[in-house]
Amino acid sequence: MIRTFTAFLFFLFAFPVFGQNLDCEQTLNQASAEFEAGHFYNLPSILQSCLSKGFSKEQKVRAYLLLTQTYLILNDQAAAENSYLELLKADPEYIANPARAPIDVYYLSKKFTTTAVFTPIFRAGINTSIPRTIYSLNTSSTPTSTDRIFKLGYQIAAGIDWNIDEKWSVHLGVGYSRKGFKSIITDVDAGTKRN
Repeated sequence: MIRTFTAFLFFLFAFPVFGQNLDCEQTLNQASAEFEAGHFYNLPSILQSCLSKGFSKEQKVRAYLLLTQTYLILNDQAAAENSYLELLKADPEYIANPARAPIDVYYLSKKFTTTAVFTPIFRAGINTSIPRTIYSLNTSSTPTSTDRIFKLGYQIAAGIDWNIDEKWSVHLGVGYSRKGFKSIITDVDAGTKRN
């Protein structure tokens, strides 16, 4: 008896969980049909239960886009902006395209910045210097030979980019670079070395 009751409780609570995503898809389809039919005032109440707990990311984007359109048609600018902000929370990389989004949603999207205004920049790396002798002076009375040895250096930099628009940005930054090389001068006659 207890096993039967436990199994009954399991199935009673398990089936709504499995069917919840399907129910929310049906809810979204119902809301789209209501929107197409021109019944705008009951759309928020239809979508509310699934928006709070049941929609996937893609479904939330579709639902908030539908709510944004609804509020724009109802001339409720504040609610339309809030719905569009919720859409951006669900998908921060969403960009309204005038070819597929309604034009009023596209113009509303221009009020919101979806790209970073300031971008931090950090760089680090290694370098080497290749010394090139332009004119060689010899202070020794005997001929000398010079060997140059490459040494590794490093560089670090940090800065910030101010993105003015999609194509232009202004960069302000600081950097430090350490370079080095070593020269060994050998007296040909004496065989002594100098650094």
